[in-house]
Amino acid sequence: MKHAMALRSVYRVSAVLSVVLGVLLYLPSLGKAAVEGIPCTPKPTDMIINYGDLVNCQIDAIGRIDVFRFSGAAGDTVRGQTSKLGGAGFPSLEVHRPDGTLIFCNAFGNCPLNQTGTHTILVSELGNNQTVDYALALERIAPPSDTAQPIQHGQLISDEINGVGDIDLFFFGGEAGDTVRVQTSKLGGAGFPSLEVYRPDGTLIFCNAFGDCLLNQTGIHTILVSELGNNQTVEYSVTLECLSGVCPPVVVPDVSGCIKLKGAPLPNSSVVLMQTNELDQTTITDANGCYKFDSAVSGKSFDVIIKGPVLP
Repeated sequence: MKHAMALRSVYRVSAVLSVVLGVLLYLPSLGKAAVEGIPCTPKPTDMIINYGDLVNCQIDAIGRIDVFRFSGAAGDTVRGQTSKLGGAGFPSLEVHRPDGTLIFCNAFGNCPLNQTGTHTILVSELGNNQTVDYALALERIAPPSDTAQPIQHGQLISDEINGVGDIDLFFFGGEAGDTVRVQTSKLGGAGFPSLEVYRPDGTLIFCNAFGDCLLNQTGIHTILVSELGNNQTVEYSVTLECLSGVCPPVVVPDVSGCIKLKGAPLPNSSVVLMQTNELDQTTITDANGCYKFDSAVSGKSFDVIIKGPVLP
């Protein structure tokens, strides 16, 4: 159990989420106000990154290696990719398990994990004889990370790849035998959007030229959108349509509650949702002492940490 700072009270709720909980969320289009990308730590770079991060860095000396670490679980499929931002060379990456062994990722940069713990990404220049500026993106395709947006059948969402090398994820519900159409359209910018569709087990679905995809697994499917060459930015829309089959709506579990202290609502208190191998989520209770998390991950136990005032 985590403990709050001295002189503060901590209230904890534990439970297990079932696969289907909560209410349907029909989210509006989400805009990104600023260009994504965070700078890497000063050299020698050795930093912790999370799913959804886009890190801008550089191999600024011939032969240098940059180190990035992330928490991953056996059975997950993650995408790690580098994009060139400048310089004479080209970036290259390797992903290593917690025991130090190399993971053989595919040509897309998708890496199936078979160990749980801290994984390591090494980035170097391809020939170890040049310098290069690069962007590093990390995402979890299956199960989709908590940065992914739900998309319902019949919904159109507008978004943007607004940092070179960025990755956007969307997820939807599907059953084996469903046929769905998934497509992107360019709305603006210099680049062109590209999409991939993944099964619940993290394997790629080969959709036809129209974007029609025959599903052969039941569960949460992932749409990955990037810029075609990973060297431009682009504004785009993505749409999902059910052509045949059940095409169930995606259901997002929520964790919510209200807090009282000696019978009175507890407003403006920090509440943290914690799940294994997920980013902690934080919110503040409203005037009635209530809180809500709309993107808890199904099938995982969770802890809710409530940081209240000093007990009277």
